[in-house]
Amino acid sequence: EPALKDKSYCSKCRDEQKKVRDHRKANGLCRSCGDQPLKNKSRCQSCTDINKNSVEALKSEVFNAYGGEFCRCCGETTREFLVIDHINNDGAKHRKEVGTIGVYYWLRKNQYPTGFQVLCCNCNWGKRVCGVCPHQKDKVKDGISNSAID
Repeated sequence: EPALKDKSYCSKCRDEQKKVRDHRKANGLCRSCGDQPLKNKSRCQSCTDINKNSVEALKSEVFNAYGGEFCRCCGETTREFLVIDHINNDGAKHRKEVGTIGVYYWLRKNQYPTGFQVLCCNCNWGKRVCGVCPHQKDKVKDGISNSAID
């Protein structure tokens, strides 16, 4: 059976995997491997670490595809503060469709399309609240700002 659109597995295999995960979870086991999970968690330490490392590697790949691991507005380089910004301010809709981490997978799968940039959380939030990052307000007032922060 062919894989579902935008998925790695066919529906039969996805259903079977879900049954296995649900069975493990119902029996108090790590849903990924069947080992003992961490207290009040659904995964064991090993699977948690693997997932975390995988997501961090994906984020590095995506950030580098969009110019590197620094904020395009203020230059912040602290990795934990960096996020992907939807330049056209349509991120909420996109995240509802694919999920927060799903945005990073979507970007890779779609070969890093234009319309995205790396910002720090502060610049991203400032852009959301004010329509433009507060660092850029004077430039906007003077009529020299783009929708993307340079």
